[in-house]
Amino acid sequence: MNTGLKSLAFPALLLIAVGVALPQAAWAQAARPLRVEIDSEIDFGTAAADGRSGGSIEIDPVTGARRVTGGLVSVGGNYFSGRARITGTPFARVRVALPQSIKMNAKRGTKAVTASFSANIPPVITLDSNGAASFAFAGRFSVNVAENGEFQGRFAITADYE
Repeated sequence: MNTGLKSLAFPALLLIAVGVALPQAAWAQAARPLRVEIDSEIDFGTAAADGRSGGSIEIDPVTGARRVTGGLVSVGGNYFSGRARITGTPFARVRVALPQSIKMNAKRGTKAVTASFSANIPPVITLDSNGAASFAFAGRFSVNVAENGEFQGRFAITADYE
């Protein structure tokens, strides 16, 4: 391995799923409260910086494929998209939202980078006959040339009856 490469580790992104409180009118219609559960967390994997420029790691929410660009080089390790499940009233229409971006902090030190997220679902979904829906989510993690370390972050997937 080129000794000029700096190691960057991107461990599993810790997630907290939060169900948004229902509007009072929706409570009358809803037999079950909404729940958002994380079946698997997203992990961007491990990469090394070439020392000349920053770069990004992107995971596709549909295929789970990873793309490493710019001055980053993939050095192995596991990577995968995340998977979430929403449960509630059968056949209910539910608005689902992920944050556009979050700050991910280095485990050691004060460095922070931004990650953005996407899912393979429309903004409003219909729960199935069991009152459930599952979907994959993924994102893009970008660093500049001076950033290295192990970065982690948390974000909420919100759901509300429409």
